[in-house]
Amino acid sequence: MAKNKHGLTKQQQGFCDDLRSSPDMSATKAYLKNYKVKSDKVAQVCASKLLSNTMVQKYLAVKQVIAELKADYDQADWVKDILMVKRMCMADEDITLVVEKLDENNIVHRLELKQREFNPAGAIKALETLGKFKKWLSDKQEVSLNHIDIDNTFIIQPVSTLDVIDE
Repeated sequence: MAKNKHGLTKQQQGFCDDLRSSPDMSATKAYLKNYKVKSDKVAQVCASKLLSNTMVQKYLAVKQVIAELKADYDQADWVKDILMVKRMCMADEDITLVVEKLDENNIVHRLELKQREFNPAGAIKALETLGKFKKWLSDKQEVSLNHIDIDNTFIIQPVSTLDVIDE
């Protein structure tokens, strides 16, 4: 089967892209989406084997690094947001936001805005998803990459300058 510039077949890249596109998608479901197999059990075994493929691992690692660099959100922002959500979720009454604005005559206008229609479950889910994406909510420890081997070419430079795989 023909391989692309990343050393993956179309099905392998589809598997990887599907796996990355949805944090809740299992490897078995991603395999079923890209390959024709007779049972879920076969898909589970084959997905496990595919995840051990070094080219698949490299592709997934590079895509993760690139995605993290593109996410303009750091752990301090995440902690600040989760604390704000906690305060909002645990408040006995509406949160009031006070905004003071100067008009053209230098008169202060004070506006009080009340928080309405807050969906704490949705906010927490979004923050959990982002925390998992950034690997802040993982029990597993992973070794960070200081070089990436793509097509037998080693790139030894700061990760922030990587642009080896097009999104």
